[in-house]
Amino acid sequence: MKKRITLAKALLHKPKVLFLDEPTNGLDPEGINDVMHLLKKVNKEEGVTIVICSHVLHQLETICDSFLFLQEGRIIEKGTRRDLEEKYLTEIKLLVETGLKLANTTGTYMGFQYTRKSPTQLEFTLPSKYEITQLLQGILKETWVHSSEITNRSLEALYFKIRGEDYE
Repeated sequence: MKKRITLAKALLHKPKVLFLDEPTNGLDPEGINDVMHLLKKVNKEEGVTIVICSHVLHQLETICDSFLFLQEGRIIEKGTRRDLEEKYLTEIKLLVETGLKLANTTGTYMGFQYTRKSPTQLEFTLPSKYEITQLLQGILKETWVHSSEITNRSLEALYFKIRGEDYE
């Protein structure tokens, strides 16, 4: 409740720029959703630029247009999500839920490395997202595909790439 009141007070004077430090800290899932929805609305409808400092990166993925990454008080990288992906995603990890039966737990299928994650899940390593369609079309010629997800393009994964660390 205190977070919501503080946010309401900050918006009362109709700022052009709003600085928020961990705006969802301590909120339940419903409260987090409400705050993020409100921030999106205020930005879009009232044109308020919102600068959010947060360690909960997945919450920022749908609300922010651009990102700054700091380390020891210095900017180590900045850009839009697309810019960061183009710069740091040197390969794509694609998790596919499928009925494809391959003999080994690791190997190559259609020229792409894969690892079996579960009886119905394979994770493929692709050079770029432009190969996803080709791979899925190949699998669909043999069996079903229920879902596919790029697993290494989250903001958190990008953060670790920017810092030069592995993300698992």
